[in-house]
Amino acid sequence: MSTVFGLGSVALYLTGAVLLGLRLASLPAFAFLGRRHLVAVAAGGVTLHGVLLYQGIVTERGLDLGFFNALSLIAWVVVLLLVLAALTKPVANLGLIVLPLAALSIVLALAYTTARPPEWASLGIQVHTMVSILAFGVLTIAACQSVLLALQERQLRHKPPGRLIQILPPLQTQESVLFQLLGIGFFLLSLGLASGMMFVQDMLAQHLAHKTILATAAWCVFAVLLWGRWRFGWRGRTAIRWCLAGFCILALAYLGSKLVLEVVLGEYWSQG
Repeated sequence: MSTVFGLGSVALYLTGAVLLGLRLASLPAFAFLGRRHLVAVAAGGVTLHGVLLYQGIVTERGLDLGFFNALSLIAWVVVLLLVLAALTKPVANLGLIVLPLAALSIVLALAYTTARPPEWASLGIQVHTMVSILAFGVLTIAACQSVLLALQERQLRHKPPGRLIQILPPLQTQESVLFQLLGIGFFLLSLGLASGMMFVQDMLAQHLAHKTILATAAWCVFAVLLWGRWRFGWRGRTAIRWCLAGFCILALAYLGSKLVLEVVLGEYWSQG
């Protein structure tokens, strides 16, 4: 049954990405497609994906958050946040990047698994985990937005400007959305770090020291970016570079350790 939910979610995600691509191409046959149609398809994928995650992560012995399950959970959070944000913000076009990656995460979770024993976590640890995943999800959307912004800015320099400029919202609107996402993500990341200091014990024994150091470094990068925006009005390439640098460091913190321990070094590794 898990495979059915997984493949159904993959199909909906990929359908949403294809429809979005056709909409952006402005083909006459697909002129009827609106934001609500794309959001509905993505929402269907999120629902099936959520059922799949519940079946794969919640076990009688605790939560199974091996590398591929964690990757799939993060992808689910990213798509869910994108669907909710698309109801009020012009971010639906990010689905062209997010939806195929979410589909890939499901395929990997179905194909591979870790034999890491599930563990019951205290309420404090569960709160820390969920806040951290939410922070990473919001900042992932911000990183995708910065990539789209970079493409838009690059085409703006062309004479005449590329088609992307005609399709996407104005550059100023795109930058405003980026910094709104960064502000929310930075706030959640701050809560995640604070809750980690409160509830996580013996970080060295739990292989969490490097994760904390990298997450703190990413927090510093985002803090400098937001301060630069407030103090000096940073925008354009400067904002994009700082955003992507912070996201890369955060990705190493959140996923790098799991990848090394469970996949590269082979701890708890098995193929399903």
